[in-house]
Amino acid sequence: MIRGKIVANGTVITVAALAAAWLGSMGAPATSTGPTVEAQGVIISVDTDASSFTISGPQGTQEFDVTSDTVIDLRGAERIAFGDLPRFIGIASTVLSADTGGQQSARRVSLLVMPARTITPPGARDPAKLP
Repeated sequence: MIRGKIVANGTVITVAALAAAWLGSMGAPATSTGPTVEAQGVIISVDTDASSFTISGPQGTQEFDVTSDTVIDLRGAERIAFGDLPRFIGIASTVLSADTGGQQSARRVSLLVMPARTITPPGARDPAKLP
């Protein structure tokens, strides 16, 4: 008798968990994330009105849509806003995207920017040491 009660309680818990998951997903939009695809190339255009940008690289010219979940960073360190992306046209980048068939939705954009350094040429006077 105890064994039947345990099985029945386990079944009820399983059915309740599945129902909660199913009902919870009804309010969420149906999205197909597709597989993650990596593309590398140089940013050649940014359309802030359409929330998209285009890169040109070994795989050809590719356009990516940007969402509020897209992360854009400088070499994995400093995050930047999509509105600032036009400043980086001509910069190499790596894009991880969800390929959903007709469009590619950018998940992460890493801008491959080298840090700026001040270099004083040999024989020149260092401006920081001037009187």
